[in-house]
Amino acid sequence: LGLIAFASLFLGILAFTRPATRIVPDDISYQHFGFFNYSARAPAGIYDSDTVSSGEPIFPNLTCNLSVHFNYTLVADEVQDIAGTHQLTAILADPQSGWKRSIPLQSETVFNGNTFDSSAPVNLCQIVTLIESVEKETEYYPNAYTLSINPFVSMGGSISGREFQGAFQPNLTFRYDRVHFYVLKEDQEQNPLKPTEIGVAQDEIRTANVLPFFGFEPEIPFLRFLSISGLSLSLAGIVMLALQLQRVSQQDQAAFVRMKYDPLVVEVEGEQLY
Repeated sequence: LGLIAFASLFLGILAFTRPATRIVPDDISYQHFGFFNYSARAPAGIYDSDTVSSGEPIFPNLTCNLSVHFNYTLVADEVQDIAGTHQLTAILADPQSGWKRSIPLQSETVFNGNTFDSSAPVNLCQIVTLIESVEKETEYYPNAYTLSINPFVSMGGSISGREFQGAFQPNLTFRYDRVHFYVLKEDQEQNPLKPTEIGVAQDEIRTANVLPFFGFEPEIPFLRFLSISGLSLSLAGIVMLALQLQRVSQQDQAAFVRMKYDPLVVEVEGEQLY
């Protein structure tokens, strides 16, 4: 009983000197999926067909009108009440000097749900004309330019019962070397036509604290209960034992002495001495 009381007291010191609860992250992840597609009419005999397909270069001398399509999908568990806005913008830039010019391709559009489609025309001949005009005014003639198609997607809603706000800003970048536009692949591990991004809806919850012990992680509230219970039962047992000894000492003194000094008592046989 004394050992149980000591162990319970030691366990109580460990449990009551630590907070009963702790705050832990309770994040929910979701994923943005984008898909770019573009096409343009082309003269017969230049490409395999009379249409320029996604991934193929575009020559402004052959065709001016490029049609750009973007599809967006939000993937998450228990998606509800998703709504937001999106807008396609073209950004013409010179990577060397840092000059850029933003060209809105469409007005900001509202969408509902976790997916939408967006399309806009891009006149490549007008882009080339703009480049020539800027070069004439600045007398600056870089070797190449970039043309980025940037969808800006902003949305909000509920994921697994939790409110969230998110944004997705991928880009499809073409390089223009004064002859043709071709897709620039900045990340060798990702398809530029299929951008993806993982988002996190951050939150925190309060949960029971734990005490690591040889690979186990018992909760602090349970350890507190265990220590109080063990200490209470052991002390109650000690009190009951003391009361029992007191009762025996009052009723049978010889039995009490034997119980108390039993390890020291030696049985003796022989004549009785006076």
